[in-house]
Amino acid sequence: MKLVPLVSALIVARCGIKPGEYQVYRIAASESESTADCFGPDGEDPDDADDSSTFRAGQTIAIFASGDGTYFLDTPDVVLEGTKDGGLFTFDGTEVDVEYFGANDTSSTTATTTWTVTLDPAGDKVSGEFTQDSSLVCDGADCGGTEDTTCSTTSAFVGTRVRGVELEHGL
Repeated sequence: MKLVPLVSALIVARCGIKPGEYQVYRIAASESESTADCFGPDGEDPDDADDSSTFRAGQTIAIFASGDGTYFLDTPDVVLEGTKDGGLFTFDGTEVDVEYFGANDTSSTTATTTWTVTLDPAGDKVSGEFTQDSSLVCDGADCGGTEDTTCSTTSAFVGTRVRGVELEHGL
């Protein structure tokens, strides 16, 4: 009877990733786009302004779940914590680096980088977007006219689920 495979497929689709399980995807990311504030007061370098590429950057990512309903996106660079709302996953993480300088370390720079990844699996296909937001803030008398900066870079990706793969990590 054809109803049993259909019901089984619906049960798997509704349950998603359980603790101890993971899904592996092979993705291809498009060329990143940056906001105008990424280029400083002189704007984008004229030699780069009209450049483009249809090359994509490939990588393998995995999603796994913890027992408390939290999901994790394992990339070649970092592991991000996230949530699932309906079928859409959202992962994010922030790094803050404070450096002190000047007389008696009374001035500082704070560099903040936030990664956000949205991931929308649809069967064996996946699509989504990587966004990196960065800021640099200088505080104190020794900043000497240094302007605070912000930058946002976004790259879309598409890919496919890879089945029959076992992850191997050295301990």
